[in-house]
Amino acid sequence: MIKSPLSSISSMTKKKDKGSSKYGEYILIYSGKNKNERAASGVGLQLHEKFETHISDVKNIDDRRLHVTVGLQISHPTHILSVYAPDTSKPQADIGLFYHTLQTTLDDIANEDEILILGDFNARIGDEAISDGIKNRFNEETMNESGDQMVQLCMQDELRINNTLYPHKPQHKYTFENTRGHRSIIDYVVSNKNIHPTRKQDVRSLASANAGTDHHLVLAKIRTDVQPPHKKSTETRSIFNIESLSDDSTKQLYRQRLRRKIVANNIQDFDDVETAWAKLRTNILEAAEEAFGKRTIKKGGKPNTKPWFKQEVKMLAEEKRKSYLQYRSNTVTYDEYKSVRNRVNENIRKIKRDH
Repeated sequence: MIKSPLSSISSMTKKKDKGSSKYGEYILIYSGKNKNERAASGVGLQLHEKFETHISDVKNIDDRRLHVTVGLQISHPTHILSVYAPDTSKPQADIGLFYHTLQTTLDDIANEDEILILGDFNARIGDEAISDGIKNRFNEETMNESGDQMVQLCMQDELRINNTLYPHKPQHKYTFENTRGHRSIIDYVVSNKNIHPTRKQDVRSLASANAGTDHHLVLAKIRTDVQPPHKKSTETRSIFNIESLSDDSTKQLYRQRLRRKIVANNIQDFDDVETAWAKLRTNILEAAEEAFGKRTIKKGGKPNTKPWFKQEVKMLAEEKRKSYLQYRSNTVTYDEYKSVRNRVNENIRKIKRDH
């Protein structure tokens, strides 16, 4: 269970069906099993009623993923994902499916938006620090297979595991403890790089809080500047696909088209400045549209902020997807799938770094 100044998230609501309910000053948004199924899992998100007008979208994806978009920042929306990963006793196929679908959800979020992932990952990620701020050393030593998959996801998507950033005492680190004395850190507060470190003040477990479960309450303090509600603009505009300039063949095509335009609509000696500029501008714009193409975006929208996500990356992602499906159909072993997954993830990270 995780709580922040703006919300209270319970990864295991066990509440069936999908919808929302009002409890006092809080709105509970939930996503669980169908009514005719056993309530073995479910996720939920509670928001204070003062944030109700800031909710722009709710996606009750399934009983392990809930995606709520809120306008908490002046510049870009914040996507809050409440998650509940299968525990380690479940088949690796179920755990792999969870991370595969979670990656799909992350891929649909604009690169400039803020992301908060909160919940029970059932993953133990160890205390080895990773560069680029993915995770720090303030964690337990143990690492399991689910922890490796969680870390791989965070490395690929440049996510920060915030529990590991603060040198708390053990009672403020462990998030799970049962009556047999077994304890671990499996509930996490994860954010992307758009939530600046200066805004994150603390993440700690509150063992003294009575949460009615083996999981301790996890408190995250993150500063936010709430923006006033506003109507979305429906105006659109056309822009060039300039990110395609990173491709050498597109550059060459643009040069060829521009040369042809200049020859066909060349500047004459008797042309005045205005006429010369009009010809030059027309040549440049027409050549650009033929070489790059255009797309329509909403007013104030951003151009593609993932220019590195080109055909090579798509092919790598497809290779990983096919390997995963082969593993699910028992045509390859888990180790073979894991080898493909790790290689693909590393290649994608290299492409992003080199771009």
